[in-house]
Amino acid sequence: MRRYTAARAAVWLAVLLFAAAMTATGAGCAYFNTFYNAKRLYKEADETPRSRDGEVPRVAKEKYEESIRKCEMLITNYPKSKYVDDAILLMGKCFYEIEQYDEAIIKITELEENFPESKLNGEARLYVAKSYLGKKNYEQAVGILLELAGDKSSGRLSDEILFLLGTSLMKVDRDEEAVEYLAALARRYPRSPRRVNADLEAANLYAERGEFDKSLEIYEGLRDLRLPEKDKIRYLENKGRVLIAKGDYDKALDVFKELNELPLEPTEKANALVLTGQAFAGMDSVNTAIDVFKTVATSYPRSSYSAEAHFRLGIIYQESLDSLQVAQAQYDKVGQQYANSEFADEALKRSISISKYVRLQESIAAGGEEGNAAVQFDLAEIQLFQFENYQKALEGYREIIEEFADSDLAPRAAYAIAYIYDDRLNDTAKAREAYQYLLTRYPETQQAEFARDSLARLDDRAQQ
Repeated sequence: MRRYTAARAAVWLAVLLFAAAMTATGAGCAYFNTFYNAKRLYKEADETPRSRDGEVPRVAKEKYEESIRKCEMLITNYPKSKYVDDAILLMGKCFYEIEQYDEAIIKITELEENFPESKLNGEARLYVAKSYLGKKNYEQAVGILLELAGDKSSGRLSDEILFLLGTSLMKVDRDEEAVEYLAALARRYPRSPRRVNADLEAANLYAERGEFDKSLEIYEGLRDLRLPEKDKIRYLENKGRVLIAKGDYDKALDVFKELNELPLEPTEKANALVLTGQAFAGMDSVNTAIDVFKTVATSYPRSSYSAEAHFRLGIIYQESLDSLQVAQAQYDKVGQQYANSEFADEALKRSISISKYVRLQESIAAGGEEGNAAVQFDLAEIQLFQFENYQKALEGYREIIEEFADSDLAPRAAYAIAYIYDDRLNDTAKAREAYQYLLTRYPETQQAEFARDSLARLDDRAQQ
């Protein structure tokens, strides 16, 4: 009987040990499977194609959110799991991808506080920086990225860190440092997928600073690379913009011809046409430019492109053809085509200014000499400050000096002429001449005092 009892006890002990082992194994499989599925969902969401503007599609957003839920399950049900720090970071990355930046920062900071020795903290800090960038808190992001750039343990992330540092430093007006980091990326990681973006950002920065030759030098370097189609489209578009800004309109047209040979999406085609029209307008091929912009306006109605086309048609009719009423009609169409157009406010201002300008012209014949001088002065002011048409403004101010030399407005007109040459056209020789004329013709006026100060400033600048 004892032998039977002892044998039976041994069997039960074996059963219990096996059950315990199976339970432990089951728990391990459960939390592993939970984390595996969370990672799978994140990967599937990450690989879902984005639109050209980078917007996260709904199906990808849902997978990110499901990945977050699975990570929460793992952390809640298996707090001692070795995957907890991985799950926390994955949650933070998902929050970042769906643009819930505050939640991303909170979650990733939790990882750093609870797992200070985790090998994941370098990547975690990078996502904190990226979340601050998403919030447009560039100073905070730059501080973190500079720390990461000096941390050797984050070596595998270095090309992304350099790229983000370069682009972030631009946002805080630290351009020289920005260029250094972007150049370092291109130099150290020539095969990095971020290299093209870094070069484009650096080229754009030089262009914004008016250093067009440096910008074009970078573009020439990109020309030798075998760029993916989407990058080649960006490269050609941006290069063409720089050539327009520099005034090399013929070369810009060659670039746009090459661009149009690529399979462009409708919005890319519209953008290429707008740029082509700008190049023709710049080289005074006014009729061709008008035809191009009209094509854009009719082919892409109710869009940002048609709005810009109408705005640029207004500029041509106003400044090149002196057809104010036609120009005003074009300006009025900008907001009608696309209320959120970046040109809508300026178009409205120009339309209002044209109305005022026309009324002033009509009133000239009705006033006396001083009245005519005041109206003429207002017309010149509109050309200067509203239309930024400096040549027409100069003509208007000169007319006041010639026809109303004894008017109180004459010295103001003389100073305005000097100001345009000095401040707007950067023509120091003509500015000096205008200031000297003012001192000679109207020596006792307040404007003469301004002229003396301005001449002293020009003398100081010349001696530096």
